[in-house]
Amino acid sequence: MSEIRATTISDAAGTGPITLTGQVSAKIWAAVETVTTTTLHDSFNISSITDTATGSTTYSYTNAMSDQYYSLTGSCTNSNNFLGIQHATETAGLPAASTCGVTSRNHDGSTEDVSRQYIIAVGDLA
Repeated sequence: MSEIRATTISDAAGTGPITLTGQVSAKIWAAVETVTTTTLHDSFNISSITDTATGSTTYSYTNAMSDQYYSLTGSCTNSNNFLGIQHATETAGLPAASTCGVTSRNHDGSTEDVSRQYIIAVGDLA
């Protein structure tokens, strides 16, 4: 069996990463705690988070998506909770290319801080 080892794989010009073709990868993801304080535990392509209300967090992206046509989903850890995706700035019902808002709610629909909010987005970066 063959083995390939490398520390960096660059594009043909040697100026950046290779382009994925025929594949999709996450462009944004985050794990955030909203109980007591809002803490970003781990992330990719998130420049900042803002606690906007009980259970609500706004995520700002380091690198914006190319347009408003991308898929954003999320979950939270508490068993009786669900995560509502709210786009911080919408145009014609579409998300903003550089931010999103997320709200965790309990089983009766009221907002609630949770031990973890998780988000992930797939689409094209600008």
